[in-house]
Amino acid sequence: LDSRAPVLAPVAMAALSSAFSGLQLRARNAPVAAPKARTLVISAKYRAPQPMKPNGKPMLTPVHVREGDVVKVISGKDKGVVSTVVDVNRKTGKIVVKGVNLKTRHLKPRTEGETGSIQKTEASIDHSKVMHYSEKSEVASRMGVRMDASGKRERFLKKTGEALADYSTRKAKLEEVSS
Repeated sequence: LDSRAPVLAPVAMAALSSAFSGLQLRARNAPVAAPKARTLVISAKYRAPQPMKPNGKPMLTPVHVREGDVVKVISGKDKGVVSTVVDVNRKTGKIVVKGVNLKTRHLKPRTEGETGSIQKTEASIDHSKVMHYSEKSEVASRMGVRMDASGKRERFLKKTGEALADYSTRKAKLEEVSS
C-alpha cells in the first residue's frame, strides 16, 4: 500500500473483503486477533534432564564405592544386608548390589515347547544407601584416602583403619561372586 493513499473506513474494508473471496483485508491499525492457546497433554514418564559439561558430556557423580567392594545397606527395604557391589553407574550415581532390591519379571514362553519362567534380577539403588563394611570387625564405616608405604593412594575404613582391597583383588572377588 502506498503511504499517500487514503485510509479506507472499516465499513468500506468490510465491503472490499466480501467482494474478494479468500482475501483478507484489514485496516492499518486494526488489532490482530491472538491465536488460541492449545493445551498439549503428554502421557510419557518425566525424566529429569541430566546435567552436562560444556563439551556435551554428562557430569559424573562422585561415588564412594567401587565394583567388588563389600557394603552394608543402611536404608530401605533391604536394610542390614551385607553384600558385594556388582555395578556402578557414575552418570546417575546408582549402584547394583548382589541380592539387594530384587525385582521379579514374569516371562511368557516364546516357542511351543518352552515354558514360562519367573526371573529375579537386582535393580539399582542410590550409592548413598550403602556403607563400606569390614568383614573382619563386622562393622560399617566411612571411607578415607591415605598414602601407603610406597606412596600410592590407598582407600581405608575410618573406624578400623583397615585398607580396602585394590583393583586386582576386587576384580577377582567380583568374578567369584558372579559365577
